[in-house]
Amino acid sequence: MPEKYQTSLQKAISCIMHFFKVQITCMSHDNICITSKLPDDITLCLLFSSQIRAHIRWFIEHIAFRAVTLILILVDLSIVIAALSIAPPKFGPADAHSNLSPEVKQTLQRLDIVALVFSCYFMLEVGLRIFAQG
Repeated sequence: MPEKYQTSLQKAISCIMHFFKVQITCMSHDNICITSKLPDDITLCLLFSSQIRAHIRWFIEHIAFRAVTLILILVDLSIVIAALSIAPPKFGPADAHSNLSPEVKQTLQRLDIVALVFSCYFMLEVGLRIFAQG
């Protein structure tokens, strides 16, 4: 690691240690053991291993994971199209959809929840890709 990044990392770790009242008791290339200065004296070992990144990279680059993601993208697209066909968006006052029946409103609410779940999955996938690539 270049020297300027290492010193920035050390400064950041020092600030975090001071804020959370913890100290590093052992540090190697693969893991860091952190002990709290609180009365409970909790020890936590964090693994920052290249092996973990390699496993995650293998998982997210696997053809089955990519196929599932593609299928979910297509399903999400069809849900958006279905929601737009049920009730086109109306711009204006907040009660623009007040003339819809309760069943349609409930269906739209369920479609919104499913779309939110898909969005969370896609955000998790992007986060894993960023972590795996470094």
